[in-house]
Amino acid sequence: VVSALIQAAVSSVPSSVAATPAFTSPAVDGGSLDRAAIQSHLAFVTILDRAGQVVAQSHTTTADDLSQALRSPAFARARAGAPVSLSDVLSGSSGSEVVDLIVPLQTTAGGRILVGGLPASELGTQFGTYLQRIPHAVGAAYILDSRGQMIADAAPSSAAAGATVTQLPPARLANARTGS
Repeated sequence: VVSALIQAAVSSVPSSVAATPAFTSPAVDGGSLDRAAIQSHLAFVTILDRAGQVVAQSHTTTADDLSQALRSPAFARARAGAPVSLSDVLSGSSGSEVVDLIVPLQTTAGGRILVGGLPASELGTQFGTYLQRIPHAVGAAYILDSRGQMIADAAPSSAAAGATVTQLPPARLANARTGS
């Protein structure tokens, strides 16, 4: 269910990104990426060439944001051909947590890779709305990253986004470890 949920939520990303001139034109400037980040509610946006060299970035992109993205398995998956990839929850430059959205692009200037920092709280809110629709008489519905950090919860008041599996209430912790 979770895999299908995430796939559905991000399936339209490559086509909408590919249609965004700020990301795909031969000359990309930081000002365009600043506007795109604001409009898309992203913490930062960076456009890289296939080798990982910066083509352009929003003014909110830090060296640490870029370093984390380049080291992430999500970046490797995008370089290997995945149409879209999400990272684990990462520490953002502003102290807030982000999930990197990484999308390979085919442009007239050649292959590029978009890295956008999705605030984990925004992603949690979006997925939380979907998770609330999952019927469950007992237990809970939530999404964890590969390290066990919570991204979304069907009952947001019961646990803060960003909690780790070991911080979940006992009943929810048992279900998390069994994959429920």
